[in-house]
Amino acid sequence: MDAMVARAQSGAAGPHASSQVALTASEAERAVQCLRTFDIEQYGTPAWLEQHDVLQQLNLQAHINAQAHSDEFVKEAFVSHDRITVLVRELLVAEVWRERVLPLLERHLAGRLDSVTAYQLLYQEAALANLIEVLLYHRDACEAASEEALVELCDWCSRCIHYLATQVHHQAEQQGSAPQRTAVELAGRPPLEEFRERAAEVRFGAALCALAILRYITDHAPQLSLSVLTRIVSSNDTAMALLPLLDQPPWVRRSKAGAIEKFVGGSWRAVEPRERHRLTQHDGQVWLLLHNLLADGAARSKMDMTDARYEGLLRLKRHFNEVLLDQLPPLRNLQRVIDELAFGVNNSQQSVATPSRLIVEQVPTIRAGLLHRNDWRALAEAQAAGQFGAEAQRVSQGRMERLMQSFDLMCGMEEQGASQNEACSGLPDTVKVDAYRQAKPGVWEWWSTYSLQINKELVPEAVSSSTSSTTGASKHASTARAGPETPSSGGADENHPRQASSASGGSGGPPPVAVVNGKRYRLLPLSQSLQRALPANGKITVLYGGHTCEAQLSLPASETRDTSALAPAVWVTVGGLAAGGLALQLKLQRLDKPCERDKAAGVWYPYVPIGGAVTVADGLL
Repeated sequence: MDAMVARAQSGAAGPHASSQVALTASEAERAVQCLRTFDIEQYGTPAWLEQHDVLQQLNLQAHINAQAHSDEFVKEAFVSHDRITVLVRELLVAEVWRERVLPLLERHLAGRLDSVTAYQLLYQEAALANLIEVLLYHRDACEAASEEALVELCDWCSRCIHYLATQVHHQAEQQGSAPQRTAVELAGRPPLEEFRERAAEVRFGAALCALAILRYITDHAPQLSLSVLTRIVSSNDTAMALLPLLDQPPWVRRSKAGAIEKFVGGSWRAVEPRERHRLTQHDGQVWLLLHNLLADGAARSKMDMTDARYEGLLRLKRHFNEVLLDQLPPLRNLQRVIDELAFGVNNSQQSVATPSRLIVEQVPTIRAGLLHRNDWRALAEAQAAGQFGAEAQRVSQGRMERLMQSFDLMCGMEEQGASQNEACSGLPDTVKVDAYRQAKPGVWEWWSTYSLQINKELVPEAVSSSTSSTTGASKHASTARAGPETPSSGGADENHPRQASSASGGSGGPPPVAVVNGKRYRLLPLSQSLQRALPANGKITVLYGGHTCEAQLSLPASETRDTSALAPAVWVTVGGLAAGGLALQLKLQRLDKPCERDKAAGVWYPYVPIGGAVTVADGLL
């Protein structure tokens, strides 16, 4: 294992480490097409281990594609060949093996099996959960899964949430309060203790993936079967199960020295006092999942509002504050729902339990079929003598080279991310955008606030802007009009750096030119469904790093809800690099069925912000 890590680190330091790929598009398609299901008796066989390696490569390549914002051919292959259901079944097989067979085999695996193979047996569930997570981010992948698979997946996520709420927090506190062990003590640990620690780490990682998986399923719930939403809201009572994760998050612990640590990026990290209230990714998943379940009318209508649920949901009020809402602006809708619940709005209808109109409900059968046996000890003994016996040592030798290649790619991704984060270090993370609607001439009415995050995984682009020194820079406040679907509507010099030409002398020559250099930072995409459409005639103000710029809006509008005649996406530019050293380029996407309407003008607002870029002059921040 040490040799593998050393080789991975040396390979990642090479100049082409970040340009490697685990699989090409054709290789990924063939690999996905050949995926098959295994019975629990075949868990750990050479064929199973070979498919585990393939799943690892597919998972790695899917994350590389997502990180690079490139063609996600791994997802397309799973959708085209209908293999997402296979992943869900393999996930359930790994879970049942961990629950029923692993406790009977752990001493044998810890003492007689090599550590790499033993770890892969444990890691199967987490690897599958991680792959399913990156796939279900897309709606077409969620729709491609069968109804039975989604119901089984929702039940698996519910069991993971129960595990996070009941067992993990106590384990994390024990680990945090334990004294720091030396390298000699770590090397001298009993094999069984080390094996159990690894098993707990892997299960914790898989359970955290369940939060994201369930959130993505609820994001796409309107397009899914009615049984899936009923299973999440009513059968599993997910909203109430999430509440303990807000009161005592299992990804937060206190060390023996009293410092607060959070589980970020796959490891426990100490948190500075000023960063204590910053949300982690796991906090955000829990809040957005609650938002989908409670702020959405279709999901809330399936919830029987008993006294216990009523009191439990009112406990959310103590968590709402400006710090939370600034980090997750969509939670204002959830806050409004909780306030309405507290004031008794529509309680008369919600408090009466209405009988379900669902007559036929999908019943999960995959896990029940796997558990329909009583010979678990005989199965464990057969596996100890078979695939986990002398044959396992021989098979593991031939698989080391493929593992080293995966380590090369993973370390290359970390190296690339570190260099990109270094380029963005020291910059504020959030660009705050306030939109105002023109109520009447000269009167602006606040409309909405958008918080856009700097994408620190992408290297900033060097840009320059030129302005005549005789006329000076353009005004800091301008008019933002809809531009074509291009990364900038502010001219070519806003997109690509160019060398300024020297001014020629003489009265007939051009005026002297002043060049302002800066960098453009891409912004993380926003969820279209969670944003409020911008007013057609309004105003935008931008606040970033203590500097501001603003512009008036003039966007296309539609007299009807049919917006097909409008451009699918437009760009607007606020501010300017040469004007005040700050410019925001905002990408707007057209809604097929807009919900916001200007009643006075009789038009619909069709465009919502989904991302863009911010350009900052050198030395401004």
